[in-house]
Amino acid sequence: AQIHLQVGQPDDAMKMLIEALERGNRALAAMYRLSEPEPKPETEDEDEVEEVCEEDSEDLIKDARRTSRLRRKLARTLINIGHVHYFNFNYDAALGSLHDAAHLLDGRTMTGRTIAAIHFNISMTLFRQNKYSEALTRLDKFLELAVKFNGPDHLQNADALYRKAQIMFAMGNFEDSMK
Repeated sequence: AQIHLQVGQPDDAMKMLIEALERGNRALAAMYRLSEPEPKPETEDEDEVEEVCEEDSEDLIKDARRTSRLRRKLARTLINIGHVHYFNFNYDAALGSLHDAAHLLDGRTMTGRTIAAIHFNISMTLFRQNKYSEALTRLDKFLELAVKFNGPDHLQNADALYRKAQIMFAMGNFEDSMK
């Protein structure tokens, strides 16, 4: 799908991505159906209520761990769908797709690389919509995560700093842009 987009065939790319997203959603739904907890008896005792809540929380964490790989792949698919929307100048749809991707991620069980990518893409989309201060905020979040995972001298950081300079220049902040 990414190759189709790179060679200027966004319709073919979108068709492939939608198909992948549908397959992934069906697989995720099946995984959750298999792990549905048995109904717990109702209780009035506060200690028992706390115990039940702790068990539910543990079950949610287990489900999050078990499904994290698939949810991460679905998030990446949604990021790519956002790229197609961006290519087609449909920035609102791109932002919607990126926000949907963020909702699939769970900070308790996943690394931040995918969320960093989401911040970067949201920043670039907001920049195209002339929402400069919001774009800078997202870009700063990306840089924070990128430095954490890739170190301070990674090429992605340089690209993000270049983009930050572009945004600052567009805002008329020439001195900070040069820095």
